[in-house]
Amino acid sequence: MYIKELIITSFGKYQNKKISLKPGINIIYGENEAGKSTVHKFIEAMFFGFYKDYKSRRTYNPDYEKYLPMFSSSYEGILIYEEDCREVRIERNLLKGKDKVVLYDEGTGEDISKEFYYDSAIKLYAPFEESMMNRRIYNNTVSISQLGCRTSKELSEELKDYLANLGESKGDLSVQKALKSLNDSYNEIGTERRKDSPIYKVKYHIKSLQEDKDKIRSNMIKVEELTEEINKIEDRIQKAIIEREEYHKNILSGQSYEALCKVQEYESKLKENNEILKKISKISYEEVSEEEYDRIKGMRTEIEILEKHVEDMISKKGTHKTEIKDEQNQQRVDSLKEKQNQSKRFMILSSIASICGLLGSILHPLFYTLLIFIFFVIYFYKKTSDYGRQYEEQRKAVGEEFVFERQKTKEFNETIDDYKSKIERLDLEVRKLLQKNKVVSIEAYEAHLKSKRDVEALEKQLENSTILLETLIPLKELDKWQAKALEYSQYAQFKVELDLDALVLKKNAKDKEINDMNLKKSKLQGSVESILDELVDLSDVENDIHYHERELEKLQGKQDALQLAMDTIQKLSAEIHNEFAPELNRLLGKIVGEITEKYKVVKVSKDLEIKVEDPIYHQFIDLNKLSSGTMDQIYFAFRLGLNEFISSTTFPVLLDETFIQYDENRLSNVLKYIIKKSSNRQIIIFTSQRREMEIMSKYTEDFQIIKL
Repeated sequence: MYIKELIITSFGKYQNKKISLKPGINIIYGENEAGKSTVHKFIEAMFFGFYKDYKSRRTYNPDYEKYLPMFSSSYEGILIYEEDCREVRIERNLLKGKDKVVLYDEGTGEDISKEFYYDSAIKLYAPFEESMMNRRIYNNTVSISQLGCRTSKELSEELKDYLANLGESKGDLSVQKALKSLNDSYNEIGTERRKDSPIYKVKYHIKSLQEDKDKIRSNMIKVEELTEEINKIEDRIQKAIIEREEYHKNILSGQSYEALCKVQEYESKLKENNEILKKISKISYEEVSEEEYDRIKGMRTEIEILEKHVEDMISKKGTHKTEIKDEQNQQRVDSLKEKQNQSKRFMILSSIASICGLLGSILHPLFYTLLIFIFFVIYFYKKTSDYGRQYEEQRKAVGEEFVFERQKTKEFNETIDDYKSKIERLDLEVRKLLQKNKVVSIEAYEAHLKSKRDVEALEKQLENSTILLETLIPLKELDKWQAKALEYSQYAQFKVELDLDALVLKKNAKDKEINDMNLKKSKLQGSVESILDELVDLSDVENDIHYHERELEKLQGKQDALQLAMDTIQKLSAEIHNEFAPELNRLLGKIVGEITEKYKVVKVSKDLEIKVEDPIYHQFIDLNKLSSGTMDQIYFAFRLGLNEFISSTTFPVLLDETFIQYDENRLSNVLKYIIKKSSNRQIIIFTSQRREMEIMSKYTEDFQIIKL
């Protein structure tokens, strides 16, 4: 058998990766973290999935989460291998909930899954029989990973562990499986104390059947008592039914009377609606706008306000007599101007007189006369200056007051003109709106508007009345109510109850009373039927008791037989171990001798202690006393030897960084042995070192290198 091709659809770090292998030696080379261990684990997953061993249902080991793709929703792949000139294609979906394995004939494409072993625990097909190759045999034999830098003692203990696993493989594997199966069967029968065991259940069932038998006998008396009580209830039910019918007829009478009253009220309201329609038809009016009426009213109000403002402005204007004040002020200015002119004339005369006096003083020495003239000149000059200043101040004051009064009068006139302009514009707008609504005056507008509002009020009244009619009796139900009203003649002889609600409550109470009695009667009848069923099945119960008593005897006898079988198999197991131990020792010694070129005798004791014979002194040496390198070689030899001993198939050997602690001499010996075995067996070596390829090429060129 050899693996031909790996198609890693989605697994770990790989997506859509294809690796082709050939018979013989294949070296998968890559640096650390290149994914060599991922490819190694992919091969294991394709053969065995990620299920825990020895479980009765699907449970997953930690590797499932470790290699679950982070960036893909799928978790699947394909492995193609060839065996006996036939290529088999394994397609496996590893995703939880979608687990699936299909095996195809690669040549024909035919689904050949049913030709292979079916694992009932995980409910999937498997490529190999459980006894030929399973995950534990695979991991303890042909799949060899790096041991790492461990101490000699640790390596020794690991070898012991793998030999212990051998005790659960091949010969002892079938023994352990048989013992486990027998023990499981024994435990399934269980004990009388374990509630989920068959023995407990049978004994409990027998006890329950005995109780049922006693109960049937005690219930026979109850049947007569219950039957008598049922008859009494039936009498009370009949009486209550008569009373309920009386209530029912009175209710029908009241309902038909109520319907009659409602129909009469409906017809009265309908008549009122017709009267309203007549009133509406008699009112005629022009369709005028309510909104525009409000605008007209607003504008009329604004006109009245503006007219009042005009009157006020005219009144205020009358208090200011600008023309009169202008004349008075002008007279005051003219008087001051006249005084100023007189002073100026006197000043001129005084000046002339002074000049004459001065000239006279020259001619006549009348000096004092000259001084008097000079004094008068100075006096009249000052007086003339005062008149001039008063004139200028008065003129200025009169001018400012005049300008103010004239400005105020102008403002009054402008405001009055503005108000009148607004009044004319608003009056024009009012006339336009009246014309638009086809009326000649505001009074006519109001008359039409009043008629319109009257119609709208009547229409609202009609609408409310119509709603009231619909509330009283919906139109779609009118025929039903009229028919109900006609029924009153049939129930007129019965008493009409005005309080129908109270009557309905009485009837409902009577209905409940009847229902309660019927329910009680049904329960009693059910109890009677149940008791009668038990009475009828009494003979079956007794037969069932006898049957389960025989079943209990069988289970107890089966447990005795299982215990005897387990004791016998354990005795035979020791004898089988003694038979295959010499053959295993011989095979392992041969392989160890070829690889180590020193130790050729290996012994595995009954208690699984491993010893090798010293070739010089012929003494047995414990494995933990050997060097780490030698222990690595023996470890490798044991793996291959165990596989040859356990499995009849030439399963590919997978070596993942197995030789990392080997020196060149040990590595050369191992590789020569591998080359020899590769003639009839596929060898797949995973390594991050080139020395395996370099040493291998010294002995053969017949190997394939696959670089990741």
